[in-house]
Amino acid sequence: MKSLSFILIFFCFLGCEEKTATTTQTKARKINSETGSKGFALGTYKLSASENAHRNEIAPKPKRLETCIKKALLTSPLFSAEGGSLVNLRLTYDVLQEASTTSIVLLAEMEGGQLEPFSTGLKSDLDAQNSEEKGKQACANIASKLTNNLSVSVASEKELIAIISDQKSDSKVRKRAIQKIREKDVKSAAPALSLLLKSEDVKIAVAAAATLAKFGYVEARPAMLALGEKLSREKNTSFIPMLYILADAGGPEISEYLSTVASSHAVPKVREIAKKALKNASRKK
Repeated sequence: MKSLSFILIFFCFLGCEEKTATTTQTKARKINSETGSKGFALGTYKLSASENAHRNEIAPKPKRLETCIKKALLTSPLFSAEGGSLVNLRLTYDVLQEASTTSIVLLAEMEGGQLEPFSTGLKSDLDAQNSEEKGKQACANIASKLTNNLSVSVASEKELIAIISDQKSDSKVRKRAIQKIREKDVKSAAPALSLLLKSEDVKIAVAAAATLAKFGYVEARPAMLALGEKLSREKNTSFIPMLYILADAGGPEISEYLSTVASSHAVPKVREIAKKALKNASRKK
């Protein structure tokens, strides 16, 4: 296994102390009708390990790792001993050796029922001196990341807003929450989404802009325009989709901006895209 699109580093011994994030526990107290009152139950659970993972002397043994992850998940309040909506988890475990550095990598993919498939990851290095400490940290992190992703699918509108507003939350979880807000048409989230337009995480900012454009939230137009200008100055690849988002938002200021980009941007392809976006914006005046 030479590369993974999403990697999750995990090192944990049997009996390690699993801790689920307080925010996840709070969000899990109220399970909505999508999953039923019983919450989630673990269905198919499989860990596939590479030859390196089996042979490495420092890294945890696959079976031990598999057991610890399962235990960490099942202690989450999102999972119920009484059963519930089944979720399936697939894990791919590998150990990479680069010069004097040993890294353990794990791809985790979860899906099931109405749950949108997702994957998540972390990275850290491993050696004999820090293995125990790293193991405890990773054990808490994997439980938190996976269950936080699950919590988005059962969150109320108020909880979704809390998730996107929490800067300490995992960025992928926040993006999933923004997507859920858009799908559920939670227009009450517009003020919180507007604050995200200044996020240092460009993907979160653009996702927030797309949702605000869909909601027709006029108050956010100036900040959305500022985001577009910022992406242009930084030559960020997200500038292209942002042009279409601005067109969806509409408004005279945005039309003027798109017209300027269409006529004077240095890149011909960007000018052409801006022209197309401008036509869409004109329909929204």
